[in-house]
Amino acid sequence: MLFYPLDKAKTLKQQYPELNALQEFKDLTAKEEILVWLYSCKSSPVADIKDPHMRILKVTELMESHKISDKDKTSYLSLVFSEKIKSAMDAMRKFDPEIRSRARAAGEQMFNNLMAISSIDISDYMTKADTNGVSQLDATAINNYTSAIQKVRDELPAVIKMLEDGFGISSSVSVDLASGKSPHQIWMDRQKQNQK
Repeated sequence: MLFYPLDKAKTLKQQYPELNALQEFKDLTAKEEILVWLYSCKSSPVADIKDPHMRILKVTELMESHKISDKDKTSYLSLVFSEKIKSAMDAMRKFDPEIRSRARAAGEQMFNNLMAISSIDISDYMTKADTNGVSQLDATAINNYTSAIQKVRDELPAVIKMLEDGFGISSSVSVDLASGKSPHQIWMDRQKQNQK
C-alpha cells in the first residue's frame, strides 16, 4: 500500500482527486503539496524521522528539484509554516493508508459481488416444478433477477469510480523485483537524480 507522488508531471491533487475536495488543499501550490505530503503523511519516506528539525531537513533535501526559494527554505528549516500549510499538514496527518487500503479491498469485493450477480444465468432460475413435477415459468424468480440486475446497473458506475479514484492509495508490491528496492526508495532515488 502506497500513498506517494507517482507522477512527477502531475500535482498531488491531480493524482489524488479527493484532495481537491478538502478546503485545506485548495490553495496549495504543487511545491506546497509535496512539502505537506513529505512532512506529514504517514507513508512518506521520512515519516519515521521523529525529530521535526531532522524531518524538515530531509524534506528540503528531497525537494531540491522543486527549487524552493531561499526564503521559504529558511522558514521551513525553522519550522515556520504559513497557516494554509499548517492546516494542510493537520489534514494530511489524518490520512490513514491502512484504513484506505482496507476500504479499497472492500470496494474490490463489492465490484466482484456485483459482477457475480450480473453473471448469473437466468435460465437456471426461470422455471420451477409444480406439485406434479411439471416445469413452469417462475415469475417471482424472474422479477428478483430483474431487480438484482437493475441494482447492479445502478451501483456499478459508483463502485468503478470509487476504485478508479483509488482512496488516495495505489497498491503495489513492496519490493521492485528488478532493483530489489522499495517503491519509496525508488521515488527518493528519482528525486536525487532530478537534483543533478
